[in-house]
Amino acid sequence: MTSSSYIIAWIIYLLAASGISFIVWNLSRQWRIELKYISRISLLVLLFTPYFSDPEQNRLAPAILISLFELVFGDKQMGLESATPLVLIWAVSAAIALLYILTRRSAK
Repeated sequence: MTSSSYIIAWIIYLLAASGISFIVWNLSRQWRIELKYISRISLLVLLFTPYFSDPEQNRLAPAILISLFELVFGDKQMGLESATPLVLIWAVSAAIALLYILTRRSAK
């Protein structure tokens, strides 16, 4: 893959992921606050967390795609390694969201 096609692929992916995020963001407005924040965080982490697809060339790809592809068709260890950032980022984001929800409730 040439450098220009790599950049174009990322631009297309980011536009599509942003469109999906915008739709889910608007659909979740009426949900309960806990469900709203956790679902939004989960979606954003799944769509926007990158991981190295080819460490020798420093190429990144969405971590969820690498994890699924490697777990199903390839090296299970690589699949678990690429899922680690997803889990860690999601846990930190969920903890921050829960702290925000708790402080918002206690302030009322």
